[in-house]
Amino acid sequence: SSAISNGGGSSSSSSSSNSTPGSNYLSQLQALYQQLQDQQTSYAAQQKAAAQSAYNNNMASLNSAYSTKTKALSDNLSSTLSTLADTYNNSKQSVQSDAASSLQQAYINKMLSQRNLNQNLAAQGLSGGASESAIASLLNNYGNSRNSIQTTENTNLSNLESTYNGNVASAQQEYNSALATAAE
Repeated sequence: SSAISNGGGSSSSSSSSNSTPGSNYLSQLQALYQQLQDQQTSYAAQQKAAAQSAYNNNMASLNSAYSTKTKALSDNLSSTLSTLADTYNNSKQSVQSDAASSLQQAYINKMLSQRNLNQNLAAQGLSGGASESAIASLLNNYGNSRNSIQTTENTNLSNLESTYNGNVASAQQEYNSALATAAE
């Protein structure tokens, strides 16, 4: 009877053991599955964080390199524009100085010619209309010389400014091209 009871107990215990170990096995599988999912989620998050960190580092390096390059380009443009402005101003001053010197020389020549003309006319005994006509011609020549000098000065200044503006535009265009290339 005890064997039956053990057998029966075994069978009842076996049936209750079958249900408990099966549900325990299912719980273990579910727990392992959940653990595996948690590990995969954690691993994916770590990979994403590492990728984001690498991306951020690369972008920071690229931005730094781009900033360095654009600053160098900007500094180069500023230096070029400054040199062009200095050259323009020096050339302009030279043209103006040459014109002032030429005007001064024309005035001196007029004064010397006028003094010599008065002495020559007096020595020749000429006066009246002949002397007035000679003086008018002298003054007309002086006026023509002044106009010619000033026209030449204005033409030279205009050419100089045109060249300067062309060089500035060229420098700006080169800068813009280099900046566009730097962004690629």
